[in-house]
Amino acid sequence: SSDRVLELELAMPGTPKAKENENATNPEQLFAAGYAACFDSALQLTAQKARLRMETEVAANVSLLKDEADGGYKLSVTLQVKGTGVEQRELEKLVHQAHTVCPYSKA
Repeated sequence: SSDRVLELELAMPGTPKAKENENATNPEQLFAAGYAACFDSALQLTAQKARLRMETEVAANVSLLKDEADGGYKLSVTLQVKGTGVEQRELEKLVHQAHTVCPYSKA
């Protein structure tokens, strides 16, 4: 990043560069980190609007898939959301609301 807070080696999986640097990240990992952070913020916002206080944890599992429609690629994302201090049913409601707020979900 321009402020050097985020400074990572980037390498595409299966390439010689990735084999040379096992600690390198890839675009899918960066997307997963951004999506999880953004969704967690959206979830906290929806909880705040509902006047609820809860602890949350969001993980994004991202896969790169072949897009048969155009021969290119597309992303598949599964979010795993954990919440403490809230009932399961209420958490599910908040997750659906957060999905309409989070810019990654909207994209």
